[in-house]
Amino acid sequence: MRLHGACFLLPLAFALAGCFEPRTTEQPGADPRLEAEVERLREVLVVGPLAAPDAGFAIALVDEGELQWTRSFGQGIDAGQAYAVPQLAPLLLAVGLERLVDQGKLQLPDEKRRELLAAPNEAALLAAEIEKAAGKPWREYLRQEILEPLKMAKTSLPEGAEPALESSAEDLVHLMVDLQKVHAGRAWRRLEPAGARRLLRPLEGDRGLGLEFGGKGQSAYFLRKGRSGGHSFLFVGFVSSGNGAVIVGPSDELVDAARKVVAQTYDWPDFKG
Repeated sequence: MRLHGACFLLPLAFALAGCFEPRTTEQPGADPRLEAEVERLREVLVVGPLAAPDAGFAIALVDEGELQWTRSFGQGIDAGQAYAVPQLAPLLLAVGLERLVDQGKLQLPDEKRRELLAAPNEAALLAAEIEKAAGKPWREYLRQEILEPLKMAKTSLPEGAEPALESSAEDLVHLMVDLQKVHAGRAWRRLEPAGARRLLRPLEGDRGLGLEFGGKGQSAYFLRKGRSGGHSFLFVGFVSSGNGAVIVGPSDELVDAARKVVAQTYDWPDFKG
């Protein structure tokens, strides 16, 4: 069984959880405390209950608004490799729309946002709105205004009838960190603070443009998950604390189990169970 021993996951994760001061390095090994955290995760993901033949994980970790590290665990999946993540295409398109609003090229009242959110072809409609407001192909606009400035060099927008996205765990956290920093008023890059606040909020129930939401107060979070081909992914970040992670793995079940280990290690209450 792929999850042989998974019944021991939560007790083991509790034992691995530690308390560390903030770090701001992307190089595991440069900071002994950071390397200790990565090693604790490796013990579970590679040699512990989640270990499985030819199964690996790519994890990029954000802590207190900074990319802490990216690492590949096990075999078969690389944190620097681009994978199809079509379920995240609406989020990237929504960032492009909010940038157009910030630039004064588009009016997008909440009523219109809700219409786009409710449409079965949400991504296609978002792309069409970008092209009308920007006066150029949506792929060109997103590359110029979002991907290149955020140094998402491994991210691509494949041609096809429906908007699609391929990206790596490393690239996706660049987008996450930028949104979190702007929302907190720490930096201004692709969106103005008002644009980030519009994006990182629910419009209907627990859904917003390109994202789902949960939690309250300091525990409020946004996420998107999905599966394509032979891999699954989770994109999850906290709105206020600046924590989060991108996890890529071989199945929904294993990605969810890895998420629990990360949540125990970094004390994310809503994601431990």
